[in-house]
Amino acid sequence: MRKFFLLALAAMCAMEVLALAPELTYNGTVLPWNTEFTRTQCGTLKKDVIIPEISGIACSRVTPGYIWMQSDDYSDCIVATTEEGQTRNMLVNFTSVIRNDWEDMCGGVYNGKNYLFIGAIGDNNTNKGNYYIVYFEEPAITSGSKSITPSYIKFQYSDGKNHNAESLMYDPKEEMLYIVTKVYYNVNQVFKMPFRLDYGETVQTFQYVCDLGIKSDMGPGENPSKGFHLATAADISPDGKYVLIKNHNNTDTCSQYSWILLWERQGEESISETIKRQPQPLACYEHEWQGEAICWLDDNTFYTTSDDDGNPPVYKYTRNGGSVAPEPEPAVKKNITIDGNFEDWADLKGLAHAEVHSYSEKKELYDMRWYAEGDDIFFYLEFSSLVVPIDILLSTDDNDLTGHTSYLWSGNTAFDYLIEEENIANHFSDASFTAFNNTVDQINWSWLETDVVNFITACNTATLTNGHKAIEGKITASKIPTPIVKLKVGVFTSNSGWTENGVLPDDALLEVPFYQEPTGMDQLTIEDERSTEKILIDGQLYIRHGNTIYTITGQEIR
Repeated sequence: MRKFFLLALAAMCAMEVLALAPELTYNGTVLPWNTEFTRTQCGTLKKDVIIPEISGIACSRVTPGYIWMQSDDYSDCIVATTEEGQTRNMLVNFTSVIRNDWEDMCGGVYNGKNYLFIGAIGDNNTNKGNYYIVYFEEPAITSGSKSITPSYIKFQYSDGKNHNAESLMYDPKEEMLYIVTKVYYNVNQVFKMPFRLDYGETVQTFQYVCDLGIKSDMGPGENPSKGFHLATAADISPDGKYVLIKNHNNTDTCSQYSWILLWERQGEESISETIKRQPQPLACYEHEWQGEAICWLDDNTFYTTSDDDGNPPVYKYTRNGGSVAPEPEPAVKKNITIDGNFEDWADLKGLAHAEVHSYSEKKELYDMRWYAEGDDIFFYLEFSSLVVPIDILLSTDDNDLTGHTSYLWSGNTAFDYLIEEENIANHFSDASFTAFNNTVDQINWSWLETDVVNFITACNTATLTNGHKAIEGKITASKIPTPIVKLKVGVFTSNSGWTENGVLPDDALLEVPFYQEPTGMDQLTIEDERSTEKILIDGQLYIRHGNTIYTITGQEIR
């Protein structure tokens, strides 16, 4: 069995934790917590390798799976990295750059093209007044470095004042840029300006929208710990539906007074209207020292990281149930034989199927296909290399309140059973079958040996024409100790050090439908169904097809 201590520690690090911050008073009202999101740590950023400071991030739309990062120091570049943050994947150097305190970045579509925007908007002492929006078409992410020449929009604020700001966001529906000011012990203000390509050298104006809260939210006296001030990052989801604005309080005594606020756009209203309503603070957020970066991946997922010294973590926030697996296709009759000839898996129609995305960093588990009929649960697994340990997790009771909750998958991840093979070359001949110990917390990696024999058979691994390895096998459903209400699966592989290097499916679990022989009306083709009619016999409703009469449930009566 797996080394319990290591995985239990990893699961504990990934568990959802309610925010340490006290309740937030906003516009004189205590806001209810939003508990829709779960927070997990993806990896850490090696700032000495990437960039010295991280003040803004934006998910790549041209090359999915990467995050752009920029610094507020005076290095004239941005970099791209994965959510794991272990390596520098691409460096973009700017020519003819205007530096002036870059504090945030965001992305968005304009005229069908993906743009990145960087806000040269920092002004700690409010004495610069030399503000720019740097923008350029997002390049594809490749290895090495690239030089580009960006464009600039010089701007001022409609109130004629200088403002310090660290939050820039772009609304793709309005094609509007928004800035949120950063104020100490006072309310943050929001300004907006339409994005255009033809502003040239003319100084543009960001128009005032609203305040975020009221001064009395800060509490009596000069107590800088209370209220939503010091806004440090913001972003709008790619579909324009959700707004996030975060703050931080970087004093040791008041560090817990930090929040991420969420607004949801209603219908076709403008973002200006949206943020005038009451937001919801996210319960799962924990204070990040110098937490100056946030960005949406999609409307269910976003990331944060900090400008902290050393190697700051990258956190991923996933809406609970947000990643929902598509409804499986109805099972189609297959003739699967466990013989190492994989041609019977070629037609995917009716199979439960998951294949690794091209941008995934964990590619050792490349493809999996599942089919169930009667007492047999068939599987096909393909690997880019011959993995050592492999884990098949089964969710069987359709209950997310029982079973192991894994950080590897979002949504319903309550696994009831684990099949573990420490060497795939043994084709599951010495695999273990265990049940989750439901007396412990669901995040625990605690499995109980189950007295089950001859529950799985598989062929020897084979080498495919693309160089990958593949194996097929079947699990005997009746060997599973409890009845299968609904079968969902998740599979991951590891290296010899038990570090995950392959995970499928990528988000929500894969549901495996069971094939059942059709009876009665189920045997009718679509063309046949067009020639059926409902009839009454002695007050009972029946269906007639040709000269045959069926009950509503499909039973043939004559």
